[in-house]
Amino acid sequence: MFISRLEWDEDRVQHIARHGIEPDEVWEVCEDPRHLARREGRNRYRLYGQTTEGRYVFVVLEQFKGTVYKLITARDMTTGEKHHFRRLRT
Repeated sequence: MFISRLEWDEDRVQHIARHGIEPDEVWEVCEDPRHLARREGRNRYRLYGQTTEGRYVFVVLEQFKGTVYKLITARDMTTGEKHHFRRLRT
């Protein structure tokens, strides 16, 4: 899934901060060439990926226009999500 740009608003940045996630970490997951993307509804996508530091992060994006997406939320992956992610990436 190619993402050229992410749209941010302060509310979303504060929301992910409550989950301990920084905006740069979300972008790292989006740029991870091995991230997994799953469509959820018409314009929503779930991304599973790793930061450059190896943190496993789950991200929800909404397609805005073309390859531009809006951040909905982000958090650490659960143990089950990590297991599934590792299994699919090998």
